[in-house]
Amino acid sequence: MTRHADEPAPAEARVPWATLLKIGAAVLAAWVCVKLWTSVELLLFSALIAIAMSPLVHALERRRLSRGRAVGLLALGVLVAVAAFAFLALPPLVSQIGAMWKGLPAMRGRIAHTLEGGGLAARVLLPLLDLPHAPEVDAWLARPLAWGPPAFELAGASVVVVVLSLYLLLDGPKVVAWLLAYAPRAHRRRMGDMVPELFSVVQAYTTGQLIASSLFAAFAGIVLAATGVPGVLPVALLAFVCDVIPVAGISVVIAVASLLALTISPATALLVGSIFLAYHLFEAYVLLPRLYGNRLRLSTLTVLLAILGGGTLGGIPGAVLALPLVAAYPVVEKHWLDEWLHPDAVADHLALRDTEDEKQTKAVKAVLQGRPADATR
Repeated sequence: MTRHADEPAPAEARVPWATLLKIGAAVLAAWVCVKLWTSVELLLFSALIAIAMSPLVHALERRRLSRGRAVGLLALGVLVAVAAFAFLALPPLVSQIGAMWKGLPAMRGRIAHTLEGGGLAARVLLPLLDLPHAPEVDAWLARPLAWGPPAFELAGASVVVVVLSLYLLLDGPKVVAWLLAYAPRAHRRRMGDMVPELFSVVQAYTTGQLIASSLFAAFAGIVLAATGVPGVLPVALLAFVCDVIPVAGISVVIAVASLLALTISPATALLVGSIFLAYHLFEAYVLLPRLYGNRLRLSTLTVLLAILGGGTLGGIPGAVLALPLVAAYPVVEKHWLDEWLHPDAVADHLALRDTEDEKQTKAVKAVLQGRPADATR
C-alpha cells in the first residue's frame, strides 16, 4: 500500500534499552520489597529500639567506655531485665491468665447477673464471653501444631529484633555512613544535616512512647488493684502494649478493664472506665506533649490517618511504624521538598506545627485568610 505525500508519517515510540533496564530494576526492587516486607518490618522495629537506647550508649561512652563495651553492658542489662521478668513477673502473670481463663464461665454468670434484664449490653457482651470456650476454640487449642508455629515465630521475631537492635547500636554510625555514601557528593551535606534531625524526631517518639507505656501500665495495675478488679498483671501488660497505638489502644484497654470490673458491680465498671478515660485525656494533652517536646507534634487527625493507612498496608505493625514515619516527614520536607513546593509552604507548615495552641490558632487563621502564617510568630 502506497502512502500519499500529504499523509502524516506514522508515529513511532522508541524506548532506549537503558530506560527499559531501569524500569525492570524498579519492578524487581518493588517485588523484592514485597517479598521481604516482614524482614523490613523487623529491621524498622529494631531501628526504633536502637534509636531509643542510643542515649544510654552515649552516656556510657562519656564515661570513657568504648562503644563495644557500652553496647555489651547494655546487652547484659537487657538479659538481666528479661531474667527478672521471667522469674519474678512471668509466673504470677501466667497464673492470673490461667485463673481468668478457667473462671470465664463463672465470670460470665456474674456479669449476666449484673446485666439482669437483658438489653443491648447483655446481647453483645455475653456472646463475647462465650467465644473463648467455644468448640472451635477448644479444638484449635487442642492442636499444638496449629498454634505452636505462630507462637514460635513471634518469639523468634522478638529475639531477632533485640539482637538486631544491639548490632545497630554497635555499628549504627558505620551503617549510616555506608548508606550516605550512596548519595552524590553534591547532596551529601544536605543528607548529613537531615539525618541527625530525623534521629532526633524518632528518638523523641520512641523514648517518649516507652515512658508513656510504662506509666500507663503502672497506672492500670494500681487502679485495678485499688478497686479489687481481677487480672491486674494481664491488664497492665495489655496497657503497656496497647498504649503504642493511640486512640485504638486505649479503647481496647478500657473495654477489657470495664468488662472485668463488671464482675464486681456496674458502679465499679463505670468508675474504672471513667478513670481510664480521664488518664487517656491527661496522657494525650499533658503528658505526651511534655515527653515529646517541640520535636514532635501530631494532631489527632494525623494520628488517625497514619494508623488507618499503616494498618491497611501492614496490619498492627504497619500502624505502629506509620507514626514515627509521619512524624519524620517535616524534616524531609525542610531539607528536600522546599525546592519543589511553593516558597511559602515550608514556612507556613512550620508555623502551623507550633506547640503553643494560641500561636497555632493564629497561624491557621492567617493561612485561611491568605496571609503568611509565620508572620504571627
